[in-house]
Amino acid sequence: MTSNNPQTGLHVGLIKGAEFFVSKMEQKIDSEGLPDKIKKATSISSPVVKNEGGYIDIVIDLKTAPMAAAFEYGSGIHGEEGKKYKIPEDADYVAFPRERWAKYKPPPERSSFVFTYVMHPGVKAVPYIYPTIVDNKKEIAKIIGREFVASISLGGKVTIIE
Repeated sequence: MTSNNPQTGLHVGLIKGAEFFVSKMEQKIDSEGLPDKIKKATSISSPVVKNEGGYIDIVIDLKTAPMAAAFEYGSGIHGEEGKKYKIPEDADYVAFPRERWAKYKPPPERSSFVFTYVMHPGVKAVPYIYPTIVDNKKEIAKIIGREFVASISLGGKVTIIE
């Protein structure tokens, strides 16, 4: 790109950097066996570029993937509060299909188990956002910088010193 517009280069770099980050985060989600819902709930906002710099938000919709924060930070006895929590919060009951209760031998004749609530222990943290940032921040900076330099180079040769 040779637009001679640093803001355009920063805009493009932020988008490419965010796309790279999300692809690496999705790989981490897969390698840790986390729910696919987290990937489906992830989106990249439009970049915001100002005279002093810019930013781009990567958003995980917690309505679509309410477990996303629990896996990043831990929840229940494994989280900040350190105690079990009642589920469901806003329903009359919770039901578990018979297949989810395989520990009972022989399995009961009913198709599901219904409870008015359960005290859930929560989940241990399996961070996927922070490690992705730490492992890839240099490459993301290179991607953003490369697009920025390309936007002001006017097609001339540019040497990037690292």
